[in-house]
Amino acid sequence: MKNIRNDKNEESGQSTVEFTLMLGILLFLLFLIFQAGVTYMTTQYIKYAAYMGARTYAVRNEEAGRFVIKGYLGARGGKLAPFIRPIEGKEFIEKIETQSKKEIGFRINYKSLFYFPFIGQGVASTGNEKLEEIEGNGFLNLNVKSVMKNESFNCGENDASRKKFDNRTGREDGC
Repeated sequence: MKNIRNDKNEESGQSTVEFTLMLGILLFLLFLIFQAGVTYMTTQYIKYAAYMGARTYAVRNEEAGRFVIKGYLGARGGKLAPFIRPIEGKEFIEKIETQSKKEIGFRINYKSLFYFPFIGQGVASTGNEKLEEIEGNGFLNLNVKSVMKNESFNCGENDASRKKFDNRTGREDGC
């Protein structure tokens, strides 16, 4: 009987090792892309909440603007709780006002989770928020600012230029 040698046995397991190496790299990239997307989406949502709060503050008052932001984000970011947290020692919603009060708005201070898989923490900037510091737990201290021109004013009875005709109701409205 002949002794038949099988050359395949010398390379058995090679494809398993290659697959395992590539799977780790692909999972890292997949989680990184997912995390970057979640961070970007969260930041855009917070920017929109700050914008709407500043807009409301500009035409009504500060309390109404804060109410709008809390409606979007919750009292201290509770509606986005898995992704953001308030920064200890800082107000979650800060009022911004120039000395002349021509520009008013809000700054929202928060921690955003940005976690590199297998590494633990990372650095990211997704817009006009300011990177303050990186903590060891993977949260970045960020803030989003939105400022508008102040549109609120006291309208007197003799100030006809500020009165507007409302087509929906059919009457003149003051301020």
